Amino acid sequence: MVGILAAGLLRPVGAGAQAPPPCLLLPLAPAERVAAATLIVEAQVLDARGEWDTGHQHIYTRQRLRVFRVLKGSLPDTTALPLLVEGGQVGLQRQELTNTLRPLATGQQGLFFLVPAPWPGVAPAWVAYASSQGVITYNLAANTAAEPARTYATPAAAAAETTQLSGQPPLVLRPNLALTAAQLRVVQAAQRSQAPVISSFSPVQATAG
Repeated sequence: MVGILAAGLLRPVGAGAQAPPPCLLLPLAPAERVAAATLIVEAQVLDARGEWDTGHQHIYTRQRLRVFRVLKGSLPDTTALPLLVEGGQVGLQRQELTNTLRPLATGQQGLFFLVPAPWPGVAPAWVAYASSQGVITYNLAANTAAEPARTYATPAAAAAETTQLSGQPPLVLRPNLALTAAQLRVVQAAQRSQAPVISSFSPVQATAG
């Protein structure tokens, strides 16, 4: 994978097994990532389903994305965008790769830098460019965003940087109500902290003269 010093190795994982610590990543420049991605979207993970390739050798996790905005490229179908992640579980069989993008939790939002899936034997889908560095995840509770190599003050800051680099006006497909609510909570909290505080109700006595 681009941007990774050590490639992950496919290995079976038993219940309770601990994954090895991640190897060092070579940070990917934002401009390089934007240029390499065929499609960039702001989206939310709807679900996840493990599947075998046609050769029954590799397990992938197929995740559907609800797209809010397109920041680069175009979508032929806006209902649910298929994202494919290496590794996952089908029945009792599980495969896990180290140093790659792991399946994302349902409900997770973020920016996805995508290219067509290159693997044979799988249904058409998209994959994150440079694996784990191909997704900027949103933390809606804190109104922040992050990727393995860097953090962003807000999701809006991450989206603004990406939009500037892509040079394409964002195409809004549907409102992102959860993100809007998170931004509103931050504004309201800041306003409360700046509100004047009355420390005393005692009358002030002025001296006549």
